[in-house]
Amino acid sequence: MKPFNKIHGKQIDMGICPRCEGLIPSNSHHNQYMGAISRLTRGQDAHKPIEVCSDCGTEEGMQEHFEGFATPIKDWPIMTDKAILRRSEAFSILLEWQQKLDDLGDDDGNEEEPF
Repeated sequence: MKPFNKIHGKQIDMGICPRCEGLIPSNSHHNQYMGAISRLTRGQDAHKPIEVCSDCGTEEGMQEHFEGFATPIKDWPIMTDKAILRRSEAFSILLEWQQKLDDLGDDDGNEEEPF
C-alpha cells in the first residue's frame, strides 16, 4: 500500500505535489530528498504538515512576501503557467516510468510491484 495525503477528499500519492501536481521535490529529482512544507500547514494552529515541491514552497514564500498571503488549500491544485508546465512534465515522466515497469514484467507475464 502506498502512503497518501487526503486533500479535498481525494488521495494523492506521496511524491506528487498536491499544490501543482508536479513531482516532489522537483521533476528532475523525484523522491531524492524532501520537498518543502507548505506555509499553510505550519505553526501551532496548523493541520498536519503537507509536503509540496520545492518550486511551490518558493512560490508560497514569494506570494506571502509580496501579496501578504499564499493560495489557500481549497484552491489547490493551482493553475498558473508554471504549475501547468510542472504538471505536464511530471505526467510525461510518470508515463515513461510506467512504460519501463511494464517492460520489466517477469517471464510468466505477471508484473511485479516495484515497491
